[in-house]
Amino acid sequence: MAHLLPAAAFVGFSLKITHRQDLMTFGGLPGGAGFIAFCSLVAIFLLAANRSITRLFEGYPFKNRRCLTWVQRRRFLQLQRRLVVLDNQWPLDPKLEIERSALMVRLAERFPDEEHWILPTSFGNAIRAFEVYSRKMYEFQIIEGWTRLLTVVPKEFRELLDAAKADTDLWVNVWFLSLVGFVDGLFSRFTVHRPSEGTNHWLLGQLGIMTFGPELEMWLSCAIAMTSAFCAAWLATRAAVEWGSLVKASVDVYLPSLYRVLSFQEASDAKSVKDQWMRFSAAIKDRRPDQMPERMWGGTRSSDVEATQPQKSQAEVSVGVNPGQTK
Repeated sequence: MAHLLPAAAFVGFSLKITHRQDLMTFGGLPGGAGFIAFCSLVAIFLLAANRSITRLFEGYPFKNRRCLTWVQRRRFLQLQRRLVVLDNQWPLDPKLEIERSALMVRLAERFPDEEHWILPTSFGNAIRAFEVYSRKMYEFQIIEGWTRLLTVVPKEFRELLDAAKADTDLWVNVWFLSLVGFVDGLFSRFTVHRPSEGTNHWLLGQLGIMTFGPELEMWLSCAIAMTSAFCAAWLATRAAVEWGSLVKASVDVYLPSLYRVLSFQEASDAKSVKDQWMRFSAAIKDRRPDQMPERMWGGTRSSDVEATQPQKSQAEVSVGVNPGQTK
């Protein structure tokens, strides 16, 4: 549905409003079969090109062009500077404490942790913010390690992740097709025959405007498409933040399970665990066996042994009786 609904809306708008086509007889097929087939083709294209479209709107093709990232970098640095000012005024009154908390949440949800990770769009930085989370917290590279982590994520939680991703895809597709509709509306000025006199039109008739010129119709369709693109971009960014919250939760909750499944050697402190994850990320990213942490092939972890041993009751502990000993 994240691909079919935007496709149907785009095709219907383009044919009916921009090109004045009858949806029921489009393509010379009766009963709207041509319209349905065209919608299906557009939906299949959106599904196949999902990753490319998403990365385009994230700004990946332009991430090294500082002239295109200066707006986002400026916002990021302004938030950081304001946060430093508030930290230097500690202790804060309640109003400033609320402002500081809001600043920290916005930086965590909408921007990566360092300036050189900044992307040209707000949507891209919202995604980059949860991509760097696992590295910042655990030295685990989520892009390379995500498929490994999914092996220990329960089915119910994976369904929540898929639903959040589908919500983001929906608004990304609306965003993309709205821009295509805007370009289509501009080019239709030169490719679609429009009478010079006023014309009755279904959409304007519903709005109470019965007569208008061809230029008004073109600009109306372009304005609708561009407004839709701006709204979809805003909603896609919000959806990405919600999706990111679930991704971060999956890292916090299920990364220890992945550690056990991979049979890494037990670590006594957080620094050792981070070192293991850092080496593991480098190993799978660059295909370097020398970086892969030591794994217990066929061995038994002491924690697993303790988990399988029966627990002593309070009475047995007090009298020194073993769990399996009978009186």
